[in-house]
Amino acid sequence: MRTAQATIMAEVRSNEKDKWFSLDISVDYEGQTLPLEKIWKAWVRGKRYVQLKDGSYTSLPEAWLEKLSHKLTALGLDPGKPPQQKFKQFEAPVLDSILEDLPNASTDSFWNKLREKISTFREVKPIAPPKGLNASLRGYQSQGLSYLNFLSEYGFGGILADEMGLGKTVQTLAFIQYMVERKFHGPNLIVVPTSVLPNWEREAEKFVPGLKRLTIYGTRRDSMFKHIEKSDLVITTYALLRRDLEEMEKHEFNTVILDEAQNIKNPNTITARAVRRINARMRLCLSGTPIENNLFELWSLFEFLMPGFLGSQHAFQRGIVKPIKDGDAETLEYLRTRVRPFILRRTKAEVAKDLPPKVESVTCCALEEAQAELYAVLARKLRAQVLADVDEKGLARSQMSILDALLKLRQICCHPRLLKMDLPGFSNNLPSGKFDAFKDMAMDIVEGGHKVLVFSQFVQMLHIIRQWLEFSQVPFCYLDGASKDRFDQVDRFNNSPEIPIFLISLKAGGTGLNLTSADYVIHYDPWWNPAVESQATDRTHRIGQTRQVFSYKLICQNTVEEKILKLQDAKRNVAEAIIPGQDTWKSLTREDLEMLFDV
Repeated sequence: MRTAQATIMAEVRSNEKDKWFSLDISVDYEGQTLPLEKIWKAWVRGKRYVQLKDGSYTSLPEAWLEKLSHKLTALGLDPGKPPQQKFKQFEAPVLDSILEDLPNASTDSFWNKLREKISTFREVKPIAPPKGLNASLRGYQSQGLSYLNFLSEYGFGGILADEMGLGKTVQTLAFIQYMVERKFHGPNLIVVPTSVLPNWEREAEKFVPGLKRLTIYGTRRDSMFKHIEKSDLVITTYALLRRDLEEMEKHEFNTVILDEAQNIKNPNTITARAVRRINARMRLCLSGTPIENNLFELWSLFEFLMPGFLGSQHAFQRGIVKPIKDGDAETLEYLRTRVRPFILRRTKAEVAKDLPPKVESVTCCALEEAQAELYAVLARKLRAQVLADVDEKGLARSQMSILDALLKLRQICCHPRLLKMDLPGFSNNLPSGKFDAFKDMAMDIVEGGHKVLVFSQFVQMLHIIRQWLEFSQVPFCYLDGASKDRFDQVDRFNNSPEIPIFLISLKAGGTGLNLTSADYVIHYDPWWNPAVESQATDRTHRIGQTRQVFSYKLICQNTVEEKILKLQDAKRNVAEAIIPGQDTWKSLTREDLEMLFDV
């Protein structure tokens, strides 16, 4: 046996066109070169020496081999095998990590440029907002657009994980508009929860009106698939994607984007498997929750974004999850370093200077199918009754019947369980699309570490929410007109960081409360008098509030809720016209009533 100096040699070659890299590692012993595979094979068998070409034996570079093996384990790769020889472009951070211990590695210009981009991704080249975008982006939103373009330019997938309320939707739509204007081939697919489908349609119409949009929804979808190729933006739901997968797989999309990407947090569900089968040049996830804290959710998202990037599920469990649970700080740092370039998350605190003191928005929700059917049947019945009453008595003397009819329709929008009447063929025990949207929104806020006020006019609706919170083991405070501990509840909420939600009825909490510990407000059902709604929001947006306040109004699409919003825009004082005790009914016409009760 002889002792020869071992020099680790490595070469990276790029295929810029097909976006992959090859890695060739060998060990040179004073002119005699051995491939890494031979060195590795001897080492994993427990040998300390290797035979050279001249027949002599020399020692293995054990310190380097051990360090590389540990790194492969931390990266979720199999430490029993040497590093792979071919890397996809999105695996560049893996390759970069391996090259850290190979200072003599030979690389080319494309790799060097990409490596620089990855290491300084927060300083990517700014791009101008697209001309067809009907919105003014805030500073951090422009940075988000540039970041998404960076991912696209270098063939990566990524997660836009901005905190709720910071505009993930407008940044995503701006990016799609940007790609369309630059002639990227193929439609862009967005997959969303059913409950927020109307909100995406509404926002797309508002911010990117020039895009050719296609919403794949409803029972008559068969005729829609042929229009996919001619569309710029295609929107569907997770539930329908599972059913329509065979049709959707026939198309090559430019991007596929998952909204509320926590819907695939379990990698073994039918939904998670379905979205991974969609063909797309680029993949994105949108998630307002801090996914970095859930390792298997993180693995599932990256398995969709860039398959194989975090290794196999088994290797990830063995090489990353277990060591991190055992307190291995080095493995945790490897994981953070690896995923950091592909997750962009900004919090309200980070972008405070870009935000106004109060951000108010309307979130459109879809009725569940059975809920929509119940609404349609009741709306037709009530329309006939109300218009007959108005024709007989006039508008002024028909106030009570109009209000009662509107109340019933609004109750169905909130939750069918609120409706206190029997309709043949219908049960009140139906799901609620608005409640589903509310639950997702509330959990996003809570998981982001914020506190939220939830207002409703219907005490029974607050009871339904309360039951869900109790079942979910989420602490909350509660206040309605019958509460005897009004100020105790206020003090508990303001002084208890572990209580994130305060349920409040209009009667009990519209005025006289100081709740500045909250920075989010959800109006579960709209209050037709904007002044009253504003008073409720100002329970938190008042003197003493040091943070931005986000206020959300939940509105069901194609219902009396949406129609009254339109009336508010069209007619001054119409809100007061449909509130008991007001004398402005003269501003409401028979045509207005027909529109309100139309289906």
